[in-house]
Amino acid sequence: MNRAVASVPVHRIGAVHPADDRDQVAVEEPLEIRLIEADAVPDSPGESIAITMRTPGHDAELATGFAITEGIVANFDELAGVESRAT
Repeated sequence: MNRAVASVPVHRIGAVHPADDRDQVAVEEPLEIRLIEADAVPDSPGESIAITMRTPGHDAELATGFAITEGIVANFDELAGVESRAT
């Protein structure tokens, strides 16, 4: 199943006959964005710069866009890399 969607129980009351059913909803999870300097020691935890709620997936793109729009970097070329680390 797609992590971005969950099936949840619902009770429909707008129909002629109310009924129990299931519905698909978007899932949100927190994402911590951390900045690690290019010359940092290996496995450095870096500095937490944001925690945001998002639908899981495309986390590297989200973090890149965040860093650019917040002025942390001026453009994509200033990034040495983007990686995901599960906790």
